[in-house]
Amino acid sequence: MGKVMLDHLNQIIGKEELPSPIIREARAKIFSTTPTLVDPDRANYLERPFTLDECRRTLKKLGEEKSLGWDGITVKFCQEFWEVLGPSFLQMASRAFTEGMLESWVKKGLIKLIPKQLACSQLKRRRPVTMMTVIYNVLAKRITERMSPVLVDAISPCQHGFIKGKSIYGN
Repeated sequence: MGKVMLDHLNQIIGKEELPSPIIREARAKIFSTTPTLVDPDRANYLERPFTLDECRRTLKKLGEEKSLGWDGITVKFCQEFWEVLGPSFLQMASRAFTEGMLESWVKKGLIKLIPKQLACSQLKRRRPVTMMTVIYNVLAKRITERMSPVLVDAISPCQHGFIKGKSIYGN
């Protein structure tokens, strides 16, 4: 059963591959013709390297008992040993920003089927949730916190869906 599910997901998602030169060139052309919505000061704010302190503060915002990713490392463990783990974390995060690549093991997730109701035994009554590593969660939250104030000015006032404080029903 597990192999069938894995094969199915691999067909949908595909294997991790580096973009071909043609794709990189196409992206460059698209991005060169896209209007800029962020002024240079804000762009510098978004692109500046993470600091050890801001990563530590972000880690503290995550719930200590947050569900485990595939590696079994908890938020509480990372908080307790931040003095040891922090510099390596920061080095990896910096590399991800400068090279645009994140280690493949950080991007792995553990898919769990969460019951929609108590005592449900049917697969269709469960929803898949991907449990990511603490490292991934800190990076994602850090990026989100950085982008949030900038996106307010970049997103059209007509946009209602997926905006904090607005509803898709406002359209």
